[in-house]
Amino acid sequence: MTMDSLFGPIEVSRNYYYDRKSEKYVSLLDQYLQFEGVKGLNPLVQERAMELAVEGQSYRIASNTLEKLLGYSVISHESIR
Repeated sequence: MTMDSLFGPIEVSRNYYYDRKSEKYVSLLDQYLQFEGVKGLNPLVQERAMELAVEGQSYRIASNTLEKLLGYSVISHESIR
């Protein structure tokens, strides 16, 4: 799995374990990082995107600022919205 972070894309191998209480397979790393694997963004990037959207003038400017900061497009303005 590849996850976008403030430091660029990070490739991570995960192990899944069976949780007897919820009767589902879970990744301990995902739980620790508060990462929802389907989104592909780490919580720090999401938090920074929200801060930029609230403090800035628009969602599009927040998206463009993150792109300039990281050097590649991380999240669209619609995803921030």
